[in-house]
Amino acid sequence: MITSDSNPKLRYVQHLSRRAFRQREGRMLLEGLRLVEAALDAGHRPAFSLASDLLDASARGAALRSRLIEAGAPPIPVADALLRQVGDTQHGQGLLAVLPIPELPLPDRPSLLLLLDGLRDPGNLGTALRSADAAGVDAVLLSPGTVDWSNAKVVRAAMGAHFHVPVRQLSWAGIDSLLAELEPRPSLWLAEAGGRLAHSEVDWRAPSLLVIGGEAAGPSAEARARATDSLRIRMPGRAESLNAAGAAAVILFEALRQRAEA
Repeated sequence: MITSDSNPKLRYVQHLSRRAFRQREGRMLLEGLRLVEAALDAGHRPAFSLASDLLDASARGAALRSRLIEAGAPPIPVADALLRQVGDTQHGQGLLAVLPIPELPLPDRPSLLLLLDGLRDPGNLGTALRSADAAGVDAVLLSPGTVDWSNAKVVRAAMGAHFHVPVRQLSWAGIDSLLAELEPRPSLWLAEAGGRLAHSEVDWRAPSLLVIGGEAAGPSAEARARATDSLRIRMPGRAESLNAAGAAAVILFEALRQRAEA
């Protein structure tokens, strides 16, 4: 059992809180039963896992331990107090796993994409990824200035979307290059308060890319320069706006409704 906070595995987990380290190693941290289950369900194998006695306090935890053993990543025993120190949540479930950052292949002919432009709040980004997963988005693009999607808070809020939806964090040149390869090329719809069309008036059956700007500044000048057209969400109430994740969910599920009816 690991009983020292100087243990190399614990130190490695602590270093994963830094974006530069995650990018260099190509790994991210999962904490808790649900995320590790989601990773295993999607066929992703942890590099290693750490567990305290708390993991075996439930039948679900004990079953997950068995799955990790079968996957070749048997949990390394750690004193619970030490595991809590290196974890990112206040109330851990006795399990951490280090996993290669997923790089799912892009579909050959994506028809619904989401571009998140300058989102800085990890919870907002994670929730937007979760909505994209639920609405059947083909891929998500992240522009410069958007929080790193392997951030532990993003991973928790996304609730497993990392293992289902292809995500690319790109420069604007990289985004242009990717879009230039798509055939047919999607229309870029910029969501903003003064958009030309209501979001329900857009024909989402056609290949489309929805652009959602950051929480404070909104869409960037680079996003505006590339937009085909703009849309708004009808809001008859008194609220001036929705946060980025809420706006993405409303629009994406309208797109899903139209596509399902078609």
